[in-house]
Amino acid sequence: MKYSKEMKILKVFFAALGIFDFQVSKYADEKVFGVVHYSPYIVENFIWDVKRFPPLSVEAIRVLGILTENNFISIDMISASVQEIEILYLLKFPNARNKFSTLTVLSEISRFQVSRMSNGEEIDLFYIHQ
Repeated sequence: MKYSKEMKILKVFFAALGIFDFQVSKYADEKVFGVVHYSPYIVENFIWDVKRFPPLSVEAIRVLGILTENNFISIDMISASVQEIEILYLLKFPNARNKFSTLTVLSEISRFQVSRMSNGEEIDLFYIHQ
């Protein structure tokens, strides 16, 4: 798949928010267009502006995975402490000890956003914060 990196990022990001079903409809002008399915009857359009919100780093994707696996995100808020996240990360990825900054990665995750759309207008954002 041509945009596999973007798809992986969206999959991990949406899963952290409790959204496991989404489809990308188009990738154009450095934007990813698609729809999330909350249920068979409730859907919402999204646009990820890749230029404005660059792809997450490998470390950020890993942290989102850890947060999701351990149920450390409630709606859109991280409930784990910086220390808890760092311990879990370094237990899972011990070779990253000298290369990993928990605060930098959490800041990166907090800056990442995907626009929620309705009738062609941005109505809200998907995001994760502390």
